[in-house]
Amino acid sequence: MLFWILVATLTAAVAAVLLLPLLRAAVSAEAPQSHDVEVYRDQLEELKRDEKNGLISGDDANFAR
Repeated sequence: MLFWILVATLTAAVAAVLLLPLLRAAVSAEAPQSHDVEVYRDQLEELKRDEKNGLISGDDANFAR
């Protein structure tokens, strides 16, 4: 009887170790998309700053947008 309890416990531990990365991957799948939006907004702000400082013309800034 002790043998089967030990086998069941080890099986549960191995299953938990194998399933944890799969559960974590589903949660972190949303992060790269939000990062892309932040980078895009930063690039648009940089275009506005460059246009204000005269580093880029209005036509070029519109083309880049």
